[in-house]
Parts: sequence; structure tokens; C-alpha cells
Amino acid sequence: MRIDRVPAAVRQVAVPKRNGVRLLTRLDPATEVRYVSLVAAAVPAIEAALRPVVVANRVRRASVRPPMLRLEPTAEARERFVTMASELCRAPFVVVADVENCYPSVGLDALATVLERRGVSRGTRQALLALLARLSAFGVRGLPVGPLPSAILANAVLAAVDDELARAGRRYVRWVDDVWVAATSWADAEGILAVLEAALGGVGLRLSARKTRIAVSTEVSPRAVSPVGSQYHRPADAHPLPGVARPDAVAPGRG
Repeated sequence: MRIDRVPAAVRQVAVPKRNGVRLLTRLDPATEVRYVSLVAAAVPAIEAALRPVVVANRVRRASVRPPMLRLEPTAEARERFVTMASELCRAPFVVVADVENCYPSVGLDALATVLERRGVSRGTRQALLALLARLSAFGVRGLPVGPLPSAILANAVLAAVDDELARAGRRYVRWVDDVWVAATSWADAEGILAVLEAALGGVGLRLSARKTRIAVSTEVSPRAVSPVGSQYHRPADAHPLPGVARPDAVAPGRG
């Protein structure tokens, strides 16, 4: 049976985050299966484009039939990030960069270009973009926050940053949209910021002015980067969130 329609069960859920509220998208089972299947078909092309310094949301196993995506365990990826970022901190300065409102800011045109450039088949691209376009009718902007396939598509889009940093010969590590880059001086760090701004601008994204900074390497900790795990949006861990309007205002039960 083909799943081409998005049922009205798609909804957004408000959960607390640092300095505000994050809107997670909860897909009905049929739509989620379709989303997983389409992204699983794109995984070989996406993963082939990612460098070892991209350490979050890397796919260990993917299958179209049955639809399945399995990522590297978060704890393993996080320890690898900490090791790599600690090496970068041997430089005098570190650029700690973050993308402003990353997932909702990913435009479908930019995503289409990225997937085509990476060699994802036309049929998969068209079906995936059609699904995301239909989700927008339910108020979902860009990539829906929460579903696992979105993390893989975000890595594909942010590979534009990897390309530019590698072309510039920079030493860096990336955890989703958190990017750490070693710099030899303050002026060098400012040059890195310019590279990041240009790379992100090319895919319709921008740096977060609030979260991006140039830091003395001894004053930052790689463990400060927020982990994202399977418990992030698990419905069984939800409870009412005071002060946040309905519909479906829930928060993770842990912490």
C-alpha cells in the first residue's frame, strides 16, 4: 500500500529547552514509516559525503524494506566528539559556532539542491520533498524536529559547511549544527567566521549570534555541547508542561 497522504494525526509538541520552548513534531505511524523509508534510500549517498569529523547522527544501518534507521549510539559519538574537540583546544583560539534555528530554517529548495548534488535518486528526492511540503500544511517548518530522519537530512545540508572548511584547510569537528574550529589568532578566527557565514548562506542558513563566539581554548569545554538521544522526544516520558499553551504541551520526564 502506498502512503502518499499525510493524515491529520501529525501534530507539534512543545517541550522546554534552554532559553525557551522547542516545537517537536510527532508523526502518525504511517507518515513516520514513509519518512524513514525515503531517508533510508538516501542514506548511502548522504553518508558517503560526510567526513569522519562529523560525529553526530551517523548511520550504522539503514533499510528501505523494512523501513529502518539505526544510528551510532549517542554515548560513543559524544566521546569521539569530546576527544576531537579537546585536540582542537590545543590551538590558542577556538571558534564555537551554532546555526540559528537550524532544522526549521532548512528550505526545501536548498534541500533539493543538496540531495541532487550528493547523488540521491530523482524519485527519492521528489517523494521526500513532497512529504515535507505536505507537512508544512500542518505548520511544520523546514525539517520536522524530533523524527530521526530529519537528523540525517540536516547532516546532508550541513555538509556544505564541511566542504568549505575542508577547502580552507581548517581543523574542525561538527556535532549536528555545533561546529568547533581551531584558530591560530583572533584575526584567523574572524576569517573562520567569514567562511562559516558564507557556507551557511549558500544553503539558506545563518550563524546564531547568541551562541557563536571566539573563545580562548582554555576557557571552553567540549562536554558543554548538548547531547541528543532517543529519550529526547519519547512519548512515554512526557508529562504536562505548565505555562505552555496547548495543544499537546508535554515535556521529557527525565531531568
